[in-house]
Amino acid sequence: MGIDIGSSSVKVVIGEYDGQTISFGGSGIASTKGVKKGKITNLEEVVRGVKEAYTKAKRVAGISPELTFVAISGMYGKSIYSRGIVNLPEREIHLREINRAIKNAVYNARIPQDSQILHAIPYQFQVDNMEGIYDPIGMGGNRLEVDVHIVLIEKSALENVKRIFKQAGIPVAGIVLSPFASGLGVLTQEEREQGSAILDVGYTTTNIGIFYNKNLVAFDKFGVGSHHITKDIAEVAQIPIKEAEKIKKNFNALLKHTKISVKSNTIPPEPQEVSVRTIATALVMRMKEMFLIYRKLLAKTPFRKYISTIAITGGFAKFPSIDKIAKLFFPKQVVRVGIARQIQNFSSSGGESELSVAVGAMVYGVGREILYELDHDNRFRGKHNPLSGIGPEEDVPLPPKREEKRRERVKQPQTTSTQSTERKKEILDFRDLSRRQGRQEDGVWKKFLNMLNNLF
Repeated sequence: MGIDIGSSSVKVVIGEYDGQTISFGGSGIASTKGVKKGKITNLEEVVRGVKEAYTKAKRVAGISPELTFVAISGMYGKSIYSRGIVNLPEREIHLREINRAIKNAVYNARIPQDSQILHAIPYQFQVDNMEGIYDPIGMGGNRLEVDVHIVLIEKSALENVKRIFKQAGIPVAGIVLSPFASGLGVLTQEEREQGSAILDVGYTTTNIGIFYNKNLVAFDKFGVGSHHITKDIAEVAQIPIKEAEKIKKNFNALLKHTKISVKSNTIPPEPQEVSVRTIATALVMRMKEMFLIYRKLLAKTPFRKYISTIAITGGFAKFPSIDKIAKLFFPKQVVRVGIARQIQNFSSSGGESELSVAVGAMVYGVGREILYELDHDNRFRGKHNPLSGIGPEEDVPLPPKREEKRRERVKQPQTTSTQSTERKKEILDFRDLSRRQGRQEDGVWKKFLNMLNNLF
């Protein structure tokens, strides 16, 4: 079972795994007001949402799940990078040697006291002088080196997630970063190998995951989602949020009209006419600002040159022609709507992009799409040992304390997630950001306006 705790709802997907493939069983969605901008603010409300969504999914599936994997928002996390080096006394690489190398990379990294490792994902190996190795298992040599992407998570956030499921009476087998899960659920193996980005546009947040060499190599996030478009529509039309949400969801049908009748936000509500062009202009302005930020965040990552495909998923992926709109900002990449593809019988069930994270959490749990990783419980797992892993008691011990001085000399790895002070400067006012884009955005904006004009 995969569970996604979103800003507006909890999504649950139940499936059956036969050792080769996952078959869709059922899904359930329950609204919740216990999460704001991806962060849990009311445990009791989230527990209620989890229980309700789980009950709905279980009723549809007709089975009780044995293992549960939960996706946690990228708003809690950040990335650091490290390198591990180990000698090979037996001159042959087995799982134990790979485990040792990843553990050495983790040891060399600087982990803040308030953070915990959620994932330690190797994305490139080197055996002696041979670089760029994807999987060194079975190879021979004298030394094994590995580059590792370490995903850190706030300890308090992890503890709160565990409390939620303890109160809900659902044992948790594993926890996965949300953009990692959505990439596993949406992207094909070929896309993850060549280089792809996932844009998971949710209710009040956007999670971005970058994959290369089949692994999650970077991620980012910021606190803006589709609800901000709803608020803009409500503001320009002077209507309640619920009315604005209906307009956003049915925007394609409204384009046949020049004006529409809506209820005002007065007390009592009164019918009023609103220009569709006014609504469309507000919507387009906000979407432009959002995609400019997406492009800026992707341009900052050192893996940007590998991004050949961009998949848009989440609830906002259902917006009409969203892939064509995104293509204006990413003309060099293949842009598509990301729908969960990694389980059987899912498309015929009416599943949509909003369930991609929950589906990806299940895919993560099976482990066949992951080469190697250390998870939040310090288990070494991957496709060679799916659904199990080498537990902490079998892990390679850390070097003795006398090596502590060497550890202090290790250079602090650079992070792809923006520090809080920098993020405040980055995401101040979207309209100010639009102005600072200058002439280089004029061409894109003209195309966008032309698209808007062609709609009427």
